[in-house]
Amino acid sequence: MVAEYSEFQTQAEIEGGMNAFYSRIMKELKYPRISRNNGVEGKVFVEFMINESGNLSEFTIIKAPNKELADEAIRVVKLSPKWNPAIIRGFPIKSRYVVPVIFKLG
Repeated sequence: MVAEYSEFQTQAEIEGGMNAFYSRIMKELKYPRISRNNGVEGKVFVEFMINESGNLSEFTIIKAPNKELADEAIRVVKLSPKWNPAIIRGFPIKSRYVVPVIFKLG
């Protein structure tokens, strides 16, 4: 018997979509004091893995203005609830995801 799948690949996604994800991020984000005092702004690109169960792990920074902003970005992304894992041929798989966390003053 051959199984048929209507979707061959589905990207990982968070319940409620990326707008809900970023709303949570902005609610939890605390601008680091030294960076704020020095006027440091910019995007921090956080890479992480989403396993077959939807848990996040293996957080790394791809690019950041400084370590203080990078540490805060990882902290808030780690607060994310489980995601729906990526699907290939009907089976959940481990996948890599990158999100920008934006730090802007004023």
